Amino acid sequence: MRILHIVEATLAGVGRHVTDLAGAQREVGHEVVVVYGTTRESDGFRRARSELDGVTWVPIDVPLRPDPSLARAARTSWRTIRTFRPDVVHGHSTLGGLLARLAPPGPWRIVYTPNAVYSMNPDLGHRLRLGVDVVERTLARRTDTIIAVSPEERDHLLGLGVNARRIRVVANGIPAVAAADRRSVRSSLGVPQGVPVLGFVGRLDHQKAPHHLLDAFEIVAAARGDAHLLVVGDGQLRPQLERRLRSRSPSVADRVHLVGERPGTWAMAAMDLLVQPSRYEGFSYVLIEAAHLGLPMVVSSAAGSALLRDGPAELVEVPVGDVVRLGDACLRFLDRRPSRSGGAADRRFTIERMAELTELAYASRPFDLDHQAARGPVRDPTGAADGPPADTPAAARPRYLRIVDDLDEPPDRSSRTES
Repeated sequence: MRILHIVEATLAGVGRHVTDLAGAQREVGHEVVVVYGTTRESDGFRRARSELDGVTWVPIDVPLRPDPSLARAARTSWRTIRTFRPDVVHGHSTLGGLLARLAPPGPWRIVYTPNAVYSMNPDLGHRLRLGVDVVERTLARRTDTIIAVSPEERDHLLGLGVNARRIRVVANGIPAVAAADRRSVRSSLGVPQGVPVLGFVGRLDHQKAPHHLLDAFEIVAAARGDAHLLVVGDGQLRPQLERRLRSRSPSVADRVHLVGERPGTWAMAAMDLLVQPSRYEGFSYVLIEAAHLGLPMVVSSAAGSALLRDGPAELVEVPVGDVVRLGDACLRFLDRRPSRSGGAADRRFTIERMAELTELAYASRPFDLDHQAARGPVRDPTGAADGPPADTPAAARPRYLRIVDDLDEPPDRSSRTES
Protein backbone atom coordinates (compact mmCIF):
# COMPACT_ATOMS: atom_id res chain seq x y z
CA MET A 1 0.00 0.00 0.00
CA ARG A 2 1.16 3.55 -0.75
CA ILE A 3 0.35 5.88 2.16
CA LEU A 4 0.84 9.65 2.31
CA HIS A 5 0.52 11.45 5.66
CA ILE A 6 0.05 15.21 6.00
CA VAL A 7 0.72 16.89 9.34
CA GLU A 8 1.34 20.56 10.14
CA ALA A 9 2.09 20.83 13.87
CA THR A 10 4.28 17.99 15.13
CA LEU A 11 4.33 19.06 18.76
CA ALA A 12 3.92 16.45 21.50
CA GLY A 13 1.41 13.67 20.87
CA VAL A 14 0.54 14.51 17.25
CA GLY A 15 4.13 14.24 16.03
CA ARG A 16 4.63 11.08 18.03
CA HIS A 17 1.47 9.56 16.58
CA VAL A 18 2.54 10.26 13.00
CA THR A 19 6.10 8.98 13.37
CA ASP A 20 5.03 5.84 15.25
CA LEU A 21 2.38 5.09 12.64
CA ALA A 22 4.64 5.83 9.67
CA GLY A 23 7.41 3.66 11.12
CA ALA A 24 5.07 0.73 11.80
CA GLN A 25 3.58 0.98 8.31
CA ARG A 26 7.01 1.04 6.70
CA GLU A 27 8.09 -1.93 8.80
CA VAL A 28 5.34 -4.13 7.33
CA GLY A 29 6.27 -3.16 3.79
CA HIS A 30 4.10 -0.16 2.89
CA GLU A 31 5.52 2.79 0.95
CA VAL A 32 5.21 5.84 3.19
CA VAL A 33 5.58 9.58 2.50
CA VAL A 34 5.10 12.20 5.23
CA VAL A 35 4.43 15.85 4.33
CA TYR A 36 5.18 17.82 7.48
CA GLY A 37 5.18 21.43 8.63
CA THR A 38 8.47 23.01 9.65
CA THR A 39 7.08 26.02 11.55
CA ARG A 40 5.94 24.01 14.56
CA GLU A 41 8.27 21.01 14.36
CA SER A 42 9.19 19.49 17.70
CA ASP A 43 12.64 18.22 18.66
CA GLY A 44 11.18 14.75 19.15
CA PHE A 45 9.72 14.71 15.64
CA ARG A 46 13.03 15.92 14.21
CA ARG A 47 14.88 13.11 15.98
CA ALA A 48 12.36 10.53 14.81
CA ARG A 49 12.74 11.71 11.21
CA SER A 50 16.48 11.14 11.38
CA GLU A 51 16.01 7.62 12.77
CA LEU A 52 13.21 6.30 10.53
CA ASP A 53 14.67 4.51 7.52
CA GLY A 54 12.67 4.10 4.35
CA VAL A 55 10.16 6.91 4.97
CA THR A 56 10.19 9.88 2.55
CA TRP A 57 9.86 13.30 4.24
CA VAL A 58 8.54 16.37 2.40
CA PRO A 59 8.78 19.68 4.33
CA ILE A 60 6.25 22.50 3.94
CA ASP A 61 6.32 25.95 5.50
CA VAL A 62 2.91 26.49 7.06
CA PRO A 63 2.32 29.94 8.62
CA LEU A 64 0.72 30.32 12.02
CA ARG A 65 -1.73 32.80 10.44
CA PRO A 66 -3.16 32.75 6.91
CA ASP A 67 -0.86 34.36 4.36
CA PRO A 68 0.40 33.53 0.82
CA SER A 69 2.78 30.87 2.13
CA LEU A 70 -0.24 28.76 3.11
CA ALA A 71 -1.16 28.49 -0.57
CA ARG A 72 2.41 27.43 -1.37
CA ALA A 73 2.23 24.74 1.33
CA ALA A 74 -1.04 23.49 -0.14
CA ARG A 75 0.42 23.37 -3.66
CA THR A 76 3.44 21.41 -2.40
CA SER A 77 1.19 18.94 -0.57
CA TRP A 78 -1.10 18.42 -3.55
CA ARG A 79 1.79 18.17 -6.02
CA THR A 80 3.28 15.44 -3.81
CA ILE A 81 -0.04 13.59 -3.87
CA ARG A 82 -0.26 13.73 -7.66
CA THR A 83 3.37 12.61 -8.03
CA PHE A 84 3.30 9.80 -5.45
CA ARG A 85 -0.26 8.67 -6.33
CA PRO A 86 -0.96 7.05 -2.96
CA ASP A 87 -3.70 4.60 -2.10
CA VAL A 88 -4.43 6.62 1.06
CA VAL A 89 -4.01 10.30 1.93
CA HIS A 90 -4.10 10.57 5.74
CA GLY A 91 -4.39 14.06 7.27
CA HIS A 92 -3.60 14.69 10.93
CA SER A 93 -4.94 17.47 13.17
CA THR A 94 -6.68 20.60 11.94
CA LEU A 95 -4.45 21.96 9.17
CA GLY A 96 -3.11 18.60 8.07
CA GLY A 97 -6.69 17.37 7.83
CA LEU A 98 -7.70 20.46 5.86
CA LEU A 99 -4.90 19.99 3.31
CA ALA A 100 -5.74 16.29 2.93
CA ARG A 101 -9.47 16.79 2.55
CA LEU A 102 -9.17 19.63 0.04
CA ALA A 103 -6.71 17.64 -2.07
CA PRO A 104 -7.29 17.18 -5.82
CA PRO A 105 -9.69 14.39 -6.79
CA GLY A 106 -8.19 11.01 -7.49
CA PRO A 107 -8.44 7.30 -6.73
CA TRP A 108 -6.93 7.70 -3.27
CA ARG A 109 -8.97 7.32 -0.10
CA ILE A 110 -9.08 10.33 2.22
CA VAL A 111 -8.61 9.64 5.94
CA TYR A 112 -8.55 12.17 8.77
CA THR A 113 -7.35 11.84 12.38
CA PRO A 114 -8.27 15.01 14.36
CA ASN A 115 -6.18 14.18 17.46
CA ALA A 116 -8.74 16.16 19.51
CA VAL A 117 -11.29 17.97 17.34
CA TYR A 118 -10.67 21.71 17.68
CA SER A 119 -14.25 22.42 18.79
CA MET A 120 -13.67 20.19 21.84
CA ASN A 121 -11.90 23.24 23.29
CA PRO A 122 -14.37 24.60 25.88
CA ASP A 123 -12.98 28.12 25.57
CA LEU A 124 -13.93 28.72 21.95
CA GLY A 125 -16.30 31.63 21.46
CA HIS A 126 -19.79 30.87 20.22
CA ARG A 127 -19.22 32.15 16.68
CA LEU A 128 -15.89 30.41 16.29
CA ARG A 129 -17.33 27.14 17.59
CA LEU A 130 -20.21 27.33 15.12
CA GLY A 131 -17.76 28.04 12.31
CA VAL A 132 -15.52 25.12 13.25
CA ASP A 133 -18.51 22.80 13.51
CA VAL A 134 -19.78 23.81 10.06
CA VAL A 135 -16.33 23.22 8.55
CA GLU A 136 -16.02 19.79 10.20
CA ARG A 137 -19.48 18.70 9.03
CA THR A 138 -18.79 19.91 5.50
CA LEU A 139 -15.35 18.32 5.22
CA ALA A 140 -16.60 15.09 6.79
CA ARG A 141 -18.71 14.55 3.67
CA ARG A 142 -15.51 14.67 1.64
CA THR A 143 -13.74 12.11 3.83
CA ASP A 144 -13.81 8.34 3.50
CA THR A 145 -12.89 7.61 7.13
CA ILE A 146 -12.42 9.74 10.23
CA ILE A 147 -10.30 8.08 12.90
CA ALA A 148 -11.14 9.11 16.46
CA VAL A 149 -8.52 8.20 19.05
CA SER A 150 -11.07 7.71 21.84
CA PRO A 151 -14.79 7.10 22.35
CA GLU A 152 -15.08 10.66 23.67
CA GLU A 153 -13.72 12.08 20.43
CA ARG A 154 -16.07 9.83 18.44
CA ASP A 155 -19.03 11.05 20.51
CA HIS A 156 -18.03 14.66 19.86
CA LEU A 157 -17.94 14.00 16.11
CA LEU A 158 -21.36 12.36 16.29
CA GLY A 159 -22.62 15.43 18.15
CA LEU A 160 -21.47 17.58 15.23
CA GLY A 161 -23.65 15.54 12.91
CA VAL A 162 -20.89 13.43 11.33
CA ASN A 163 -22.21 10.16 9.90
CA ALA A 164 -21.39 7.34 12.34
CA ARG A 165 -20.48 5.07 9.45
CA ARG A 166 -17.54 7.28 8.58
CA ILE A 167 -16.01 7.05 12.06
CA ARG A 168 -13.62 4.45 13.41
CA VAL A 169 -12.05 4.44 16.89
CA VAL A 170 -8.34 3.63 16.89
CA ALA A 171 -6.54 4.33 20.16
CA ASN A 172 -2.97 5.57 20.31
CA GLY A 173 -0.31 2.95 20.89
CA ILE A 174 3.00 2.97 22.73
CA PRO A 175 6.07 0.72 22.84
CA ALA A 176 6.72 -1.49 25.84
CA VAL A 177 7.69 0.56 28.89
CA ALA A 178 9.51 -0.44 32.05
CA ALA A 179 9.68 1.43 35.35
CA ALA A 180 12.94 3.16 36.22
CA ASP A 181 14.50 2.97 39.68
CA ARG A 182 12.41 5.16 41.98
CA ARG A 183 15.22 6.19 44.32
CA SER A 184 17.62 7.21 41.57
CA VAL A 185 14.96 9.15 39.66
CA ARG A 186 13.94 11.11 42.74
CA SER A 187 17.58 11.82 43.49
CA SER A 188 18.16 13.07 39.93
CA LEU A 189 15.13 15.37 40.10
CA GLY A 190 15.80 16.73 43.58
CA VAL A 191 12.65 15.16 45.04
CA PRO A 192 12.96 13.87 48.62
CA GLN A 193 12.77 10.16 49.30
CA GLY A 194 9.94 8.75 51.37
CA VAL A 195 7.37 11.51 50.68
CA PRO A 196 4.14 11.27 48.65
CA VAL A 197 4.54 12.83 45.20
CA LEU A 198 1.82 14.03 42.84
CA GLY A 199 3.00 14.22 39.26
CA PHE A 200 2.15 15.88 35.97
CA VAL A 201 3.64 15.20 32.53
CA GLY A 202 2.81 17.39 29.55
CA ARG A 203 2.98 20.76 27.85
CA LEU A 204 2.57 23.78 30.08
CA ASP A 205 -0.16 25.41 28.03
CA HIS A 206 -3.80 26.35 28.37
CA GLN A 207 -5.12 23.03 27.08
CA LYS A 208 -3.30 21.06 29.78
CA ALA A 209 -4.46 23.50 32.53
CA PRO A 210 -1.36 23.45 34.77
CA HIS A 211 -2.82 26.40 36.73
CA HIS A 212 -5.62 24.06 37.85
CA LEU A 213 -2.93 21.65 38.94
CA LEU A 214 -1.31 24.28 41.17
CA ASP A 215 -4.71 25.26 42.62
CA ALA A 216 -5.40 21.63 43.50
CA PHE A 217 -1.96 21.16 44.99
CA GLU A 218 -2.47 24.13 47.33
CA ILE A 219 -5.48 22.22 48.73
CA VAL A 220 -3.36 19.11 49.09
CA ALA A 221 -0.41 20.98 50.61
CA ALA A 222 -2.61 22.60 53.25
CA ALA A 223 -3.73 19.17 54.46
CA ARG A 224 -0.53 17.22 53.89
CA GLY A 225 2.67 18.91 54.93
CA ASP A 226 4.74 16.12 53.41
CA ALA A 227 3.23 16.12 49.89
CA HIS A 228 5.27 17.27 46.88
CA LEU A 229 4.32 18.10 43.28
CA LEU A 230 6.54 17.12 40.34
CA VAL A 231 5.82 18.96 37.08
CA VAL A 232 7.51 17.45 34.02
CA GLY A 233 7.30 19.45 30.80
CA ASP A 234 7.70 22.93 29.40
CA GLY A 235 5.66 25.47 27.51
CA GLN A 236 4.39 29.00 27.21
CA LEU A 237 2.80 29.05 30.68
CA ARG A 238 5.95 28.19 32.58
CA PRO A 239 6.90 31.84 33.33
CA GLN A 240 3.39 32.43 34.75
CA LEU A 241 3.64 29.35 36.93
CA GLU A 242 7.06 30.42 38.20
CA ARG A 243 5.78 33.91 39.05
CA ARG A 244 2.82 32.41 40.84
CA LEU A 245 5.04 30.13 42.91
CA ARG A 246 7.27 33.06 43.92
CA SER A 247 4.18 34.75 45.36
CA ARG A 248 3.28 31.73 47.47
CA SER A 249 4.51 30.74 50.90
CA PRO A 250 7.78 28.80 50.86
CA SER A 251 5.92 25.99 52.64
CA VAL A 252 4.06 25.43 49.35
CA ALA A 253 6.48 26.74 46.71
CA ASP A 254 9.42 24.70 48.00
CA ARG A 255 7.44 21.50 47.46
CA VAL A 256 6.72 22.17 43.78
CA HIS A 257 9.40 20.90 41.38
CA LEU A 258 9.30 22.36 37.85
CA VAL A 259 11.91 20.17 36.18
CA GLY A 260 11.31 20.92 32.49
CA GLU A 261 11.43 18.37 29.70
CA ARG A 262 12.31 14.87 30.86
CA PRO A 263 11.37 11.41 29.58
CA GLY A 264 7.85 10.93 30.89
CA THR A 265 7.94 7.23 31.73
CA TRP A 266 11.29 7.68 33.47
CA ALA A 267 9.97 10.53 35.63
CA MET A 268 6.83 8.56 36.53
CA ALA A 269 8.99 6.31 38.69
CA ALA A 270 9.21 9.21 41.17
CA MET A 271 5.41 9.64 41.37
CA ASP A 272 2.76 8.10 43.59
CA LEU A 273 -0.12 9.62 41.62
CA LEU A 274 -0.44 11.13 38.13
CA VAL A 275 -2.70 14.20 37.86
CA GLN A 276 -3.97 15.43 34.50
CA PRO A 277 -6.44 18.34 34.70
CA SER A 278 -6.68 18.91 30.91
CA ARG A 279 -9.44 21.09 29.50
CA TYR A 280 -9.79 18.74 26.52
CA GLU A 281 -7.93 15.80 24.99
CA GLY A 282 -8.25 13.19 22.29
CA PHE A 283 -6.49 10.38 24.15
CA SER A 284 -3.30 11.33 25.95
CA TYR A 285 -0.18 9.21 25.53
CA VAL A 286 0.72 10.11 29.12
CA LEU A 287 -2.34 8.28 30.45
CA ILE A 288 -1.54 5.16 28.44
CA GLU A 289 2.04 5.18 29.77
CA ALA A 290 0.85 5.63 33.34
CA ALA A 291 -1.61 2.75 32.91
CA HIS A 292 1.14 0.49 31.57
CA LEU A 293 3.21 1.32 34.66
CA GLY A 294 0.27 0.77 37.01
CA LEU A 295 0.45 4.37 38.25
CA PRO A 296 -2.85 5.60 39.80
CA MET A 297 -4.41 8.61 38.07
CA VAL A 298 -6.71 11.51 38.87
CA VAL A 299 -7.83 13.17 35.66
CA SER A 300 -10.39 15.63 34.39
CA SER A 301 -13.50 14.27 32.72
CA ALA A 302 -12.21 15.71 29.43
CA ALA A 303 -8.95 13.74 29.48
CA GLY A 304 -10.18 11.07 27.05
CA SER A 305 -9.74 8.30 29.59
CA ALA A 306 -12.81 6.14 28.90
CA LEU A 307 -10.79 3.26 27.45
CA LEU A 308 -8.73 3.04 30.65
CA ARG A 309 -11.61 2.68 33.07
CA ASP A 310 -11.32 -1.09 33.06
CA GLY A 311 -7.51 -1.06 32.96
CA PRO A 312 -4.97 -2.21 35.53
CA ALA A 313 -4.34 1.21 37.12
CA GLU A 314 -6.71 3.02 39.46
CA LEU A 315 -8.46 5.94 37.76
CA VAL A 316 -10.64 8.74 39.12
CA GLU A 317 -12.28 11.36 36.89
CA VAL A 318 -13.40 14.77 38.17
CA PRO A 319 -15.27 17.57 36.38
CA VAL A 320 -13.17 19.87 34.19
CA GLY A 321 -12.00 22.95 36.09
CA ASP A 322 -13.27 21.80 39.51
CA VAL A 323 -10.04 22.28 41.44
CA VAL A 324 -11.68 21.56 44.81
CA ARG A 325 -12.78 18.10 43.72
CA LEU A 326 -9.45 17.59 41.99
CA GLY A 327 -7.59 18.39 45.19
CA ASP A 328 -9.95 16.26 47.31
CA ALA A 329 -9.53 13.28 44.97
CA CYS A 330 -5.75 13.58 45.24
CA LEU A 331 -5.97 13.72 49.03
CA ARG A 332 -8.08 10.58 49.14
CA PHE A 333 -5.46 8.73 47.12
CA LEU A 334 -2.63 9.97 49.33
CA ASP A 335 -4.51 9.05 52.50
CA ARG A 336 -5.02 5.50 51.20
CA ARG A 337 -1.53 5.32 49.64
CA PRO A 338 -2.58 2.68 47.10
CA SER A 339 0.27 0.65 45.74
CA ARG A 340 0.95 0.50 42.04
CA SER A 341 -0.85 -2.29 40.29
CA GLY A 342 2.44 -3.46 38.84
CA GLY A 343 1.24 -2.52 35.38
CA ALA A 344 0.15 -4.82 32.63
CA ALA A 345 0.89 -4.75 28.92
CA ASP A 346 -2.52 -3.88 27.49
CA ARG A 347 -2.53 -5.10 23.90
CA ARG A 348 -5.16 -2.56 22.96
CA PHE A 349 -2.52 0.16 23.21
CA THR A 350 0.52 -1.08 21.30
CA ILE A 351 1.96 0.60 18.22
CA GLU A 352 1.48 -2.61 16.24
CA ARG A 353 -2.21 -2.78 17.11
CA MET A 354 -2.68 0.92 16.34
CA ALA A 355 -1.14 0.38 12.89
CA GLU A 356 -3.17 -2.78 12.29
CA LEU A 357 -6.48 -1.13 13.19
CA THR A 358 -5.56 1.94 11.13
CA GLU A 359 -5.05 -0.27 8.10
CA LEU A 360 -8.50 -1.77 8.66
CA ALA A 361 -9.87 1.77 8.88
CA TYR A 362 -8.20 2.64 5.57
CA ALA A 363 -10.22 -0.17 4.00
CA SER A 364 -13.36 0.88 5.92
CA ARG A 365 -13.49 -2.55 7.48
CA PRO A 366 -15.83 -2.82 10.45
CA PHE A 367 -14.54 -2.86 13.98
CA ASP A 368 -15.04 -0.93 17.19
CA LEU A 369 -12.23 -0.70 19.72
CA ASP A 370 -14.70 -0.31 22.60
CA HIS A 371 -16.17 -3.74 22.11
CA GLN A 372 -13.34 -5.82 20.74
CA ALA A 373 -12.20 -8.89 22.60
CA ALA A 374 -10.00 -6.94 24.98
CA ARG A 375 -6.59 -8.38 24.32
CA GLY A 376 -7.07 -10.86 21.50
CA PRO A 377 -5.82 -10.50 17.94
CA VAL A 378 -7.58 -8.09 15.63
CA ARG A 379 -10.40 -9.89 13.86
CA ASP A 380 -11.11 -9.22 10.21
CA PRO A 381 -14.87 -9.55 9.89
CA THR A 382 -14.56 -10.06 6.13
CA GLY A 383 -12.80 -13.41 6.72
CA ALA A 384 -14.98 -16.46 7.08
CA ALA A 385 -12.77 -17.91 9.83
CA ASP A 386 -12.77 -14.76 11.95
CA GLY A 387 -16.21 -13.22 11.66
CA PRO A 388 -19.83 -14.27 11.42
CA PRO A 389 -21.37 -15.03 8.03
CA ALA A 390 -22.08 -11.96 5.96
CA ASP A 391 -25.83 -12.53 6.15
CA THR A 392 -25.85 -12.62 9.98
CA PRO A 393 -28.32 -9.96 11.23
CA ALA A 394 -26.56 -7.01 12.88
CA ALA A 395 -28.38 -7.62 16.17
CA ALA A 396 -26.97 -11.14 16.33
CA ARG A 397 -23.37 -10.19 15.67
CA PRO A 398 -20.83 -9.84 18.50
CA ARG A 399 -20.90 -6.27 19.80
CA TYR A 400 -17.38 -5.51 18.62
CA LEU A 401 -18.52 -6.08 15.03
CA ARG A 402 -21.32 -3.55 15.10
CA ILE A 403 -21.33 0.09 13.95
CA VAL A 404 -20.05 -1.25 10.81
CA ASP A 405 -20.77 -1.80 7.22
CA ASP A 406 -19.15 0.39 4.60
CA LEU A 407 -20.59 3.76 3.69
CA ASP A 408 -23.81 3.66 1.74
CA GLU A 409 -22.40 6.29 -0.59
CA PRO A 410 -18.86 7.47 -1.39
CA PRO A 411 -17.75 10.84 -0.02
CA ASP A 412 -18.74 13.94 -1.97
CA ARG A 413 -15.62 15.33 -3.63
CA SER A 414 -17.35 17.01 -6.52
CA SER A 415 -16.21 20.48 -5.51
CA ARG A 416 -12.52 19.64 -5.55
CA THR A 417 -10.44 21.33 -8.19
CA GLU A 418 -6.96 20.72 -9.50
CA SER A 419 -4.39 23.27 -8.46
